[in-house]
Amino acid sequence: MITTRLVFCVALLSWQQVGGPTQPGAAWPPAGVYQASNVDVRPRLLHQVKPNYTRQAMQARIQGEVILSCVVLADGSVGEVRVSKSLDATLGLDDEAIAAVKQWRFAPAMKAGSPVPVLVDINLSFTVRSGPPPTPTLTWPEGFEAPIDEATKQAEWREDTFEVLNLRIKIAYPPGWTLTKSPNEREMLSLTKSDEVAMLGITPPQSATISMDHPLTPEQLQRVADAMTRKAAEQGMKLESLGFGQAPAASHIWAWHAFRMASLVTPNMPSIGGALAAQLYDGGRLWEFQGTAGESGVTIFCIAGIPRSLADAARTSFVTSHAAVFGEILRRMSISIMP
Repeated sequence: MITTRLVFCVALLSWQQVGGPTQPGAAWPPAGVYQASNVDVRPRLLHQVKPNYTRQAMQARIQGEVILSCVVLADGSVGEVRVSKSLDATLGLDDEAIAAVKQWRFAPAMKAGSPVPVLVDINLSFTVRSGPPPTPTLTWPEGFEAPIDEATKQAEWREDTFEVLNLRIKIAYPPGWTLTKSPNEREMLSLTKSDEVAMLGITPPQSATISMDHPLTPEQLQRVADAMTRKAAEQGMKLESLGFGQAPAASHIWAWHAFRMASLVTPNMPSIGGALAAQLYDGGRLWEFQGTAGESGVTIFCIAGIPRSLADAARTSFVTSHAAVFGEILRRMSISIMP
C-alpha cells in the first residue's frame, strides 16, 4: 500500500533586482510591488495550507519541487502567483501548489511604517513515500504541561457534573474560579477566574464531523486546525497562529490550536467594555480544543488576557502559569456518553 505525505519547505527569498518598487511596464513583477531586499520588515508567515497530491500524480509517483513567485499584498493575503520552476503542469501539481499558496496568510511587509506589497519566492517539495504513515505525535500546547504552583496543586478542587443532551461532563477546578451556565448561546459552561480575564468556555455539543477517539492523520489535523482559524476569523478576532497539534485525553484526543490575540476587543463587545479591555490588556492568548464522545463534538476554548501593567520579562511566566492551570483542568475533565 502506498500512502502519501507532503513534505514541503518554505523559503521567503528576494529577487536579485535592486531599487524601490518596480516601475510601470514591467510584466513581472507587477508595478508597485517591492523586492524583499527593499522593505524594512519582511513578511512573516502566519497561516499555511498544504497542497493536495492529485491522484494521477500520485499514481505516476511524481516528486520534486515547485517554486512559486508570489505577491504578498499589503493586507497579508497572496495576490498574483507565477510558477518559476514547474514540477508538473499536466497532472495538476503546479495548480495544486498555486491553489494552496493563495490561501496562505502573512503579517505584511513594512516600509516606512506602512504595509506594502512585496515579492517572495515559495518552495514546495512534493514527496510520495511508501509504507504506513508515521505515528502522530501527541503533545500539549506550550505551557500546558508545566507544573502548577504548589498552593494551587494542594488546594481542594471543586468538582461538578453536567448532563447535556447525551453527554455527561465532569469538571474540576481550583479555588478562585467560578463555574456558571452561560447565557451566551455560543457557550454552555463558563469557568472564570476572579479579578482576571482568564476563562475556560465549553460550547454546546454538536454533531461531530470527524471522530477523535484515535489520533488524527496529519491531513485530518490540518483540516481541523484550518476550521478553527476560519471560525475565529468569522467572529472578528485578530489572531496569529502559534501552532496546532493533538493531545491525549482520558477517552479521546484533543485537537488544539494556539493563537496570539492582538486584542481582546471583538466586534460584538459593547463599546464601553471594549474601550476598558483595550486600556487594561495588551491582547492575550487563546487556545481552542476539540474532542468527541460518540457522535457528539465538544469545543473548549481557554483565554488569558495579558495586563498592560506587566513588564515584558514577566509576560512569558504569566502565560505559562495560566496555561498550566488550563492544562490541569483539561486533564481532570471527563466527557462521556450517558447510559
